Amino acid sequence: MFSNTRFVILGLIGIFFIVSLGVAGYMYIEGAGFIDALYMTIITIATVGFREVFELSSAGKIFTIIIIILGTGFIAYAATQIIDYLIAGEIKKSFWRKKMDKKIKQMENHYIICGYGRMGRFIVERLKFNNEKFAVIEINSEMEKEAEELGKYSFLVMPPKVMF
Repeated sequence: MFSNTRFVILGLIGIFFIVSLGVAGYMYIEGAGFIDALYMTIITIATVGFREVFELSSAGKIFTIIIIILGTGFIAYAATQIIDYLIAGEIKKSFWRKKMDKKIKQMENHYIICGYGRMGRFIVERLKFNNEKFAVIEINSEMEKEAEELGKYSFLVMPPKVMF
């Protein structure tokens, strides 16, 4: 949906990695069973402060410090990316809509080119050559970058599911 989807996935993979590392570490260092190791990892990452299931050795305490630092870091990163994905995406849509409405209201006596494919490019070049006013509407945001390099003119990227 948005370009930061990969960052959300990266954050979730990081959390999974830290939980896996924590479980494996507690099982190896402290000889804990799977459930006890998972419980210790989750309460450590979540910084809940519940009781420890088993007495920690010095190596276990150092390992717990590492899990706290890495775990809270990945939780914060993942939470930030998820919030950005959900909220900023809606804000971007709102700003896009306002920008689109403003550009549409300012236009008059112009051509509208729907799509910046092979034929759209040809038409744009002809209109530019003849100093005509025009706007290009395209659903592919990658095309916008390419088109803007050719010169200043209205180029509206319209998400495929936008309804008027």
